[in-house]
Amino acid sequence: MLGTALIVWAETSAHAQQAGPSLVDTNLAVRAVTTNLTQPTSMAFIGANDILVLEKASGKVQRVVDGTITSTVLDLPVNSASEMT
Repeated sequence: MLGTALIVWAETSAHAQQAGPSLVDTNLAVRAVTTNLTQPTSMAFIGANDILVLEKASGKVQRVVDGTITSTVLDLPVNSASEMT
C-alpha cells in the first residue's frame, strides 16, 4: 500500500476552482512534512517539530518528529466493515 504525504498549508483564497492551495502571504509556504502515512485525517502539534497524526484506516496515532515517523503512540482497533461507501 502506498503512503500518503502529510502536507501543511494555510489556504487564504476562497476560490473553489483552483487546482491546489494558493497563498497570498509571502511569509507562508506549502511543503511536505512527511510521507508513508496511511489515510491521515487529523493532527495535533505538540512541539515545534513534533506532530501526532491520526490514521483513519489503521486507527494508529503516529508521532512525527522532524519529518520522521518515530513511533506509534496509540494503536486502536478499527471496524471498517460498518462504514457505508
